[in-house]
Amino acid sequence: MAAWSYAAMSDAVVHQKDLDPLIAGHERFARGMRGGLRLNLQFRDASGLNFANRDLREATMVGGRFNAAVFKFAKLAGANFYGATLEMADLSSADLTRSDLRGAILRGAILEFADLSGADLRDGRLLRPDEDGNLVPISVGGAVTEKAHMTHSKMVGAKLGRLMSQQADLSHANLANARLIDADLSNSDLRGAIFVGADLTNTNMSGCSLSGAVLAGAMLNGTNFDGADLAGSFFRQSEMRDARVSGAMLPKAIADLDKPLQIILREHLAWTDSLGAKGRRADFSRIDMSGVKLAQIDLSAALFIQSTLVEADFGGASLTMCDFTDAMLLNGQFSSADMRGVKLSGANLIGANFRGAKLSPMPISSLHGKRWHTNLENANLSQSNLSACDLEGANLTRCILMHADMRDANLKGANFRGADLTGADMRDAQVSGADFTGASGVNLS
Repeated sequence: MAAWSYAAMSDAVVHQKDLDPLIAGHERFARGMRGGLRLNLQFRDASGLNFANRDLREATMVGGRFNAAVFKFAKLAGANFYGATLEMADLSSADLTRSDLRGAILRGAILEFADLSGADLRDGRLLRPDEDGNLVPISVGGAVTEKAHMTHSKMVGAKLGRLMSQQADLSHANLANARLIDADLSNSDLRGAIFVGADLTNTNMSGCSLSGAVLAGAMLNGTNFDGADLAGSFFRQSEMRDARVSGAMLPKAIADLDKPLQIILREHLAWTDSLGAKGRRADFSRIDMSGVKLAQIDLSAALFIQSTLVEADFGGASLTMCDFTDAMLLNGQFSSADMRGVKLSGANLIGANFRGAKLSPMPISSLHGKRWHTNLENANLSQSNLSACDLEGANLTRCILMHADMRDANLKGANFRGADLTGADMRDAQVSGADFTGASGVNLS
């Protein structure tokens, strides 16, 4: 049942010069210091003001207006934004854990890398008197994150029932164990998102892109996937009673290839040996090849875009210049493989084994000695084994490397800008020239 709140305060406009001392007082309150006072902006208009990098834990923002306000890197754990309006607000990298966002309007807001774990975005209703003294609702329904930018956000265990999040960017977001019953995520970008154990009962996911998304163990009863792109997604052990998938774009099975796999591999080898004059380039895009054994095979420049390759074995294979964009490579085996110049942007590589693999730049003779760098931008390499791996000069921007094993790896000149390295083991790794600007969880000891 939706909760109700009554407020009779005016929509007084707050100015930055008046706000700053109030925030300073709240920071003393949040730290348990004498003279502190909880910040209360209930039904106040603080649109466009700057709250960035401030400690606003447990602040009261009920029904307030914070349109286009800046909360970058702010500490907002436990803050109460019940029924607040935050359209176009910048909450990137903010800590919103356990915050109350019921009925909040976050249309077009920036929530990239924000942590909303345990937050409540369910139904909320606010009542206040009109000019005649009659109580009227001013906010009804679940929180609205329509067209919000929420890539790489964390919503583990969040309560998101009836969330209105159409056309939002939730790519690479972590919604494990979140509750999204009756939510509307239609036409949203959900590539690489994690929904492990989430409850998506009766959720509208029509028109969504789910390449690289993990929905293992999710409750998908009555979920609407009409028009959704499910190529490269992973649904193992999910419950899908009455789910609507008839209109979804599904991956093809390996049996649907136009030729037997062995013939395709022979034609591809002829294509590479003749520099394209003979044979045909192998294209396995949008094919479910989970468990396939392709160890020690030359697949240079083959296409695996949006392919499903769960637990596939590429150990010792030649994969130079291959394209695995948005592919599902969960628990893949790539040990000792030659992967120079490979493209793995947006790929799901959780638990993959790259021990001893080469992911350094690929020299291109036709480009007069220039080198083609390996691209892992936005890839998820959580819990992967990258020990003794050569990643010199690789692009790992905004890559998720939580609890990855990177011991003894060559990371010289690699780009880790905006990457999440929480819990990554980088002992004895070579990091000279590597760029860790904006990366989190970096521990080089």
